[in-house]
Formats: sequence, C-alpha cells, structure tokens
Amino acid sequence: MIKHKIMRDLLTDRETAKILGKRISSLYKVVDEFDKYDDDEWELNEGEHFEFVAKRGLLKERRFYEEGVEAIARYFEQDQTGILSMVIEALTHRKRRRKRMLVSRRITQELIESKGLVETRGELAFVNKSTTIKILQTNGVGLRNSVNRLMTSDSLDGQEGLELEKHFLLSEKEEPIWSQKGLASIAVDMRKNSSLSKSRKAWVEAVGEVVEDCFKGEVKRITSAPRRVDEAIARAKR
Repeated sequence: MIKHKIMRDLLTDRETAKILGKRISSLYKVVDEFDKYDDDEWELNEGEHFEFVAKRGLLKERRFYEEGVEAIARYFEQDQTGILSMVIEALTHRKRRRKRMLVSRRITQELIESKGLVETRGELAFVNKSTTIKILQTNGVGLRNSVNRLMTSDSLDGQEGLELEKHFLLSEKEEPIWSQKGLASIAVDMRKNSSLSKSRKAWVEAVGEVVEDCFKGEVKRITSAPRRVDEAIARAKR
C-alpha cells in the first residue's frame, strides 16, 4: 500500500461530514472507533486515509483523502441492507454519486501530478503504471498479482480477461499503460481475490464501479479543448 508523499487538496472535516450527511461530532465519533481497535478489519491510517492539520481546543482536526471518506461512508452503511436500502439507492443514486465524486477527484489529482493522460484512443484513455497504482491505492506487487490472474484466465468468476488495445496498450518501452476498462477490471479482481482490509476493499470496489464513467468526463474535456480554443479565437476576431 502506498503513502501520499505531498499534502494535496484534501477534504476538510466539514466537507467530509457534508458528503456523508452527518454532523461533525458523528464523524469524529466514528473516527474514534477506527482509532480504538488496532485489530479491527476497518482501518483509518494517517498518511493514507487522513492527515492531521490543526488542533481546535481538545479536538485535533483532520483532513481526509478520498479513500478515507469512502471507508467511513461504508462503515456507516454496513448495517444498511435489505430491500428498503436498495429501493432508496435505486431512486436517489446517492451512494453512486458519492463514489463518482470521490473517484473523479482522485483521478483529477493524479492526472495533475502525472501531467495528464499518456494516450487517448476514441473513448479510451490510458494512464501509466504509477498513476494506475495511485488511483487503485495499491502497490507494484498488488497490481502485478491482479494482472497475472486476469492474464491467465479468459473468464475469472464471469469476469473477462485483459485485451490489448482495450484494457491496455504497450508503451514505446514495452510497458503496459492502462485504460479505464483495464482499471475497472483490475479493481474488480482485487476486490474479489486480494486479501484486503474492509477499508481497502471499499475503495477498490468504488473504483471498479465508477472509474469508466469518471474517465468519460476527462476524455470529453480533452477532446473538446481544440473546439473551445477555435471558438475563443473566432470570438476574438469579431
């Protein structure tokens, strides 16, 4: 599992509480539950899920990474099962909207750091190994193990294998670069077959569910950029 090396645009405790639909007091009560038990399957680690940034009185303020917010959300939701919960989600799409917002936010920040996509082909956008690892919040071993599982099976529990020019391309250095479809497949495999804590599993599950939708917005933004430039030039000439 990788560590964040720089302080990026983290979510404040107020922003996090708003996303979760909770009071800040409820947020910190749950955070305290995470902190209390070292052997619990749920984990909230400094430098991975949150950072300490200030102290307000007796309360040490935290700011949260996207995967930390998703872990807390899933902790709140773990007892929300059954038909009623499914109906509410079908009507509101609240959980999916949250996942899209958090995963899109992570993708945007990683692309800023890596200076953008490596390549686009139609609706497919490809990122390098480092960006792939950071979006999935895994490491080189975890990525390699997942890729090996997918490469050696045409159908793994109903999941399609990896295809060249669909899930990945080979760079000039013969290294794989991964599309949103590749990222989704790897995330789904990791959720099903990797030994992960509940917090880690919550994040890769979110990536697997929404990463393809998230990349569509990025591809649309890039492909529409030349048109926006042309329109700006045309307006300037009027």
